[in-house]
Amino acid sequence: MSRVQSPRLHGDDGGVVIGWLTRVVVTFAIIGVGLFDAISIGTTSTAVADQGSTAAQEASSVWNSTHDIQQAYDAAVAAAGAAAARKEVST
Repeated sequence: MSRVQSPRLHGDDGGVVIGWLTRVVVTFAIIGVGLFDAISIGTTSTAVADQGSTAAQEASSVWNSTHDIQQAYDAAVAAAGAAAARKEVST
C-alpha cells in the first residue's frame, strides 16, 4: 500500500490561516474589553446609586426625629462612608 501525497504548493506556509486567526483573536479581544468596561460601568453606577439612597434614607430618618440639618448631614455622610467601606474590593 502506497500513500498518495498531494503536491505541496510553493510558498504555502499557512499565512491565510494565521492571518484569519489573528483577526478573530483581535476582534474577540476588543469585544471582550468593551464588554468588561460596560459591565464595570453598570455595576459602579448601581453601587453609587445604592450608596446615595442609603445616605438619603439615613438623613431623612435623622431629620424626621431631630429637625437638625447638621445631624442629618452627618448621618448621611456616615451612612455613605459605611456603604462605601462595605463595597471596597481588595486585590
